[in-house]
Amino acid sequence: MLETRHFNSLQSGPHILLMGGMHGDEPCGTVALERLGQELAAGQVPLLKGKVTLIARSNPFALQVNQRFVEENLNRIMAPHATPHNAERRMAVALCEQIESADIVLDLHAVTANSVPFTMLDRDIPAQREWLAALQLPYILTGWDDLYPNEAGVTVVSYAQGRKKLATVVECGCKTDPASALVAYDMARTTLGFFGLTAPWDRTPVETRFLRYTQVEYKKREGSFTSPWINFSPIGAQQTIGRYHDGGELKAPADSFIIMPKENALIGLEEWFYLAVEDGAQPS
Repeated sequence: MLETRHFNSLQSGPHILLMGGMHGDEPCGTVALERLGQELAAGQVPLLKGKVTLIARSNPFALQVNQRFVEENLNRIMAPHATPHNAERRMAVALCEQIESADIVLDLHAVTANSVPFTMLDRDIPAQREWLAALQLPYILTGWDDLYPNEAGVTVVSYAQGRKKLATVVECGCKTDPASALVAYDMARTTLGFFGLTAPWDRTPVETRFLRYTQVEYKKREGSFTSPWINFSPIGAQQTIGRYHDGGELKAPADSFIIMPKENALIGLEEWFYLAVEDGAQPS
């Protein structure tokens, strides 16, 4: 069952969909949106215009067992499947209906490694850039969709943007760090304030760097990283990132940054790490 909470100001304005708990071992969005729902219901956060939908538990099956997913990664199969054959595909159908009804979508996540929060820019239009600038995050990454050219990589954001919605994901920090829930709450409040649904929620200005994804590497067999990589660790060209236990090595093809490293990624099912480079085409 998909649990949603709807708040309508009765004044015209955009419909914002806020999502958390897409992955069952990333509690930050769930905690943040449950808090926000209580505040909206109590009138502690007055809704000035528009409509807000909260989905704090986007994958309740995975949340129940504290796993990233049960059968399939829900955030790679976001499509209205005609014949969904498992719980996550059925959930994708229900979530797509909610996305279709919204104008703006924010999906709240966290990563395995220690990390500062970051977001992604793929549909590069002025309205999207203005929103991301308001979030005041240290990194914005581009190029995600180029890594996943088929349906196996359809995320909330790519599905929403394909239907001309404004949409972004924020990775709010390390999933085991309680502070990531505070970041998720800040992102939700900043978004509501930026679009005028609530009073402004100010963020401290930061310098933002633009990076571009260049590679995704799934874990193919047993192996280990050569260092305890954290998110945005710099790595030099031809430096070894990880070694498979059968002797194979993975090296960076160019000076890069390691993004979302996951030492214990499930073999054949999960991304072991991503690589990104400085995007010189983006403003500093």
